[in-house]
Amino acid sequence: MIVVGHALVEAVVLIALALGVSAFFTSDPVRVSVSLLGGFFLVWMGRGLVRDAYKGAISIGERASKEIRATSDPLLRGVLAAIANPYFVIWWAMVGGAFVFHGIKLLGLLGPVIFLVCHWASDFPWFSFVSFCVARGRNYLGNRMFRYIIAACGIFLLALGASFAVEGAKLIIKRTC
Repeated sequence: MIVVGHALVEAVVLIALALGVSAFFTSDPVRVSVSLLGGFFLVWMGRGLVRDAYKGAISIGERASKEIRATSDPLLRGVLAAIANPYFVIWWAMVGGAFVFHGIKLLGLLGPVIFLVCHWASDFPWFSFVSFCVARGRNYLGNRMFRYIIAACGIFLLALGASFAVEGAKLIIKRTC
């Protein structure tokens, strides 16, 4: 159901792109906002993961945090995860938008529908594989290895967040010069 929530957001974005909203997403103010806010959010999350892994505040058997448990509806979790991911917005604004426009050019409104169905046909197996690996991985990983993996993911998020923030800063500098 989490993946279905993700897919619902993708459907709404695809419809918006097909209706011409892409100019809004590719405008400099939106790109700057997504870059800076998304970068800040990723750095904040990465910092928390690294900190918690270092302090030993997380373990494999631990229940989800209060923030994650705030909603028990997996469909809503999927929607929120998609919306909160700055890469999601950028991918759909840049890459997904191009596929939507090419699809419209080639097949009319059927083009984006075919693209979305094919995209989902790859999303569902991929997310199922990831889910399977996470569920089974708990049986093979000790807490120490789990913390190393979480710390590595946190460092990756720090780097990704910093790159988003740098991109946003570059756009601001470009506009002021």
